[in-house]
Amino acid sequence: MSPQDFQDLVDRYGDDMAAWPAGVLPQARGLVRDCEEAQEILEQARALKYRLMDLGGRAPDLFAERVVELALALDPPDVFRDLLLN
Repeated sequence: MSPQDFQDLVDRYGDDMAAWPAGVLPQARGLVRDCEEAQEILEQARALKYRLMDLGGRAPDLFAERVVELALALDPPDVFRDLLLN
């Protein structure tokens, strides 16, 4: 697993590796143990999560709906369009 693959997993599943698919955990844990870049990626994700939590409050009304509307306006491939509409 490369640091770029690890970054993709952090982007998809967050900083809590316990929530990641079991099939990637051994490689991901090994990379974090042995690679400073992976450690930094994980630290940055955690720092971002805590900064966002510190903002408090809640998302504006209809925020999710607006995000989906904007995503659909970008004309995504059908596979993504189906996910956005369901």
